[in-house]
Amino acid sequence: MKLEQIVTEKNAKLNEIASNNPPEFLLGAPQLHDDDCIKVARIIIVFNYIEMNMRRMIEIFLRANKISTKHLKYGSYVDIANLNEKLLEGFNNLDISHKEIEHIEFRLKDIAYCRNFRNMVAHSAARRFPNEPAVVFFSKDDKESIRRTGSPVGFDHLSWMIILDDDLKMLLDRITEHEVWVAKATTKTYTDLILSDQLQESED
Repeated sequence: MKLEQIVTEKNAKLNEIASNNPPEFLLGAPQLHDDDCIKVARIIIVFNYIEMNMRRMIEIFLRANKISTKHLKYGSYVDIANLNEKLLEGFNNLDISHKEIEHIEFRLKDIAYCRNFRNMVAHSAARRFPNEPAVVFFSKDDKESIRRTGSPVGFDHLSWMIILDDDLKMLLDRITEHEVWVAKATTKTYTDLILSDQLQESED
């Protein structure tokens, strides 16, 4: 199942149950299981590795003169909103095929999509959904609610997202796959653009 289809019929039923109950229904739900905590922690940690290596690639591209300084701050820092654009700029200045560029663009877009779920997991309170194989992430963050739904949470309300256990595991697996790809891409760009030049200089 695609991550885009995470709101399934089962999710819709659980959302209906939550909507027809007061906030105490969710706030008083069971605490997360140890396995839930491990999955949530791994989603956060693995995604941190993804972003660390993406920023390392920005630095590599900058050192190798493969990107301009547009959108860069404090040396090689770039805002999240411009991160994919700068990485694609660097990759487009490498001697790689159009097919490879398309695959890289797909990866970067999917990482950006997964980031929304990672942020939700990292910045929300969480409980087990009562008597169901699901976790509910809820918050009182008006700014995030406006970004996601177009309106603030409102008085005496909570915003929430329900994710089935299988879907949470799928999210972790997907992020982990991206982390492996980003790590390999970082190693390759460093080897090709930095180490090769250093070796050439030493030979000269």
